[in-house]
Amino acid sequence: MARLTEMFGFEQRVFSLGDEMFCPLKNAIQRWPVQVPAAFSCCGPTYFVLYELSGCRFVLFEYHLCERWTVRRWWWNCEIWVGSEPPKYRELTPDQAVEFLWDYHCELPKSLEQWPEKMLRERARQSDPPPPAIRPLSLWAGTRLVGRHYKSPPDDILAYVDELIEMGVLAVQELRKWDGENTQIPFCVECFIATLDVTFKVDPSSWKSSDDRIPPESVTLLELPWPSKTHQIRERIPNLVELLRPPIAVLKGFRPSKNSEAPTWEEQKAASNALRDTLPDLEAIVVWVRKQLATIRQTQEQAAAEQAARNAVPRPPEDAFLVYHIKNGSGLKQESVASEFTRRTQKPMTQGQVSKYLAAVNEWETAGNVVPQRELPDPRKAISVDPHTLDIGPRQDGQTAAQRGKRDPE
Repeated sequence: MARLTEMFGFEQRVFSLGDEMFCPLKNAIQRWPVQVPAAFSCCGPTYFVLYELSGCRFVLFEYHLCERWTVRRWWWNCEIWVGSEPPKYRELTPDQAVEFLWDYHCELPKSLEQWPEKMLRERARQSDPPPPAIRPLSLWAGTRLVGRHYKSPPDDILAYVDELIEMGVLAVQELRKWDGENTQIPFCVECFIATLDVTFKVDPSSWKSSDDRIPPESVTLLELPWPSKTHQIRERIPNLVELLRPPIAVLKGFRPSKNSEAPTWEEQKAASNALRDTLPDLEAIVVWVRKQLATIRQTQEQAAAEQAARNAVPRPPEDAFLVYHIKNGSGLKQESVASEFTRRTQKPMTQGQVSKYLAAVNEWETAGNVVPQRELPDPRKAISVDPHTLDIGPRQDGQTAAQRGKRDPE
């Protein structure tokens, strides 16, 4: 060090530092003396002196009850602080040296200029524990979301699913615009999963089931009696729930089990990215279900139109069906069909009536109705006749039964 104007009585002595010996005055590169006043001024101050040695090593001396002596020479004037007892000293690490210099507002040497940044990184590493491992989203697969509780199940499940899928369309549109940077669930997506995960309250008096068991208190959408030919749509509903339930359960802060921890920020961030990644599969399922619903609706409308057309055509009389079967069974002409009808039923029939009956039955069948089967009467079967008619014999007036007057009971 350069010639000093202030020295300490121990600086010219030799001290041991591990396996080495050193003299502060000769071996130190620089020093930082810090004076600390004593409790009583008569006792003298205490000095803390930090010395920097080669190799970025530091030694701190503690010197108590110091008394100042003045040395005057013609070539040099110096003040020497002499303590009442030998100094205490110890080696400091660079971190401790930096803290000492900071505490007493001293300038850092060049050898320690980069050390504060290292210290901060190390302290941050020690003080901040590593983040916990992100739990898989499958842990939340069985978490029941708080769905809507309706008073009773819907009367038309297909209409309910139709509204559900239209809400899914809005959810897909919102997910397209959602960047996933925040953990706020898009509104339509939250409504969509709430409608999917819905629970319906059951009215025992109106519950219809093939089981002989007591009706349940509540049912889910999949537990409702679905119409026939809708099993493929019903099988896709669990796929939608499996896609959306785990990430949304994490984003809403649900615990995967009763004794587990709530989702961490890292897990919610991962769930946000997972929800955004469900967009392709979600869109594919929604589009497929919409097409299936459109096909079912089209089939139902066509069946309703056919039924309306069948109901619009009046049902022909029973004689018309007999005439139809005689015609189709024998292939006779209409005049012969009229004669065969009269022979079998003992009822008068003309060719004009046969033509009208055949046209009525053909119109009935064209409208989609089924022509009922009829057994043709056997002409050999005995026909009951009023005995008075047999007694009087054939009539001579040539009148029909409708033209005749009432017979005198006498």
